[in-house]
Amino acid sequence: MASMQIIYWRDIPTTVQIRQGRTRFTANLPERFEKAVDAAAMRDGETSTDDYLAEFKRTDPVEVEGEGDALQALADARAAELDAEFDTEGLRALIANGGRAG
Repeated sequence: MASMQIIYWRDIPTTVQIRQGRTRFTANLPERFEKAVDAAAMRDGETSTDDYLAEFKRTDPVEVEGEGDALQALADARAAELDAEFDTEGLRALIANGGRAG
């Protein structure tokens, strides 16, 4: 059995990661998410590397099924879903609020 987690900077998703034993399958979200994190951090005055890094968090692990390439495909598919879920306006709203929803 493998487990999937999504890594967020505050409320902006950045990475989907699946672990099966010691093996990791990773799918990074498109560059626009990285740029949104940087813009939100700058807007909120996060200039210290430690403060910036402290804002990354992981979701609770969710069990997923599959092996090898199927797990990478699952990570890629979840990253694509998140990309579609967070449109340009949604990311702009998160940036304006310092990376926080609501």
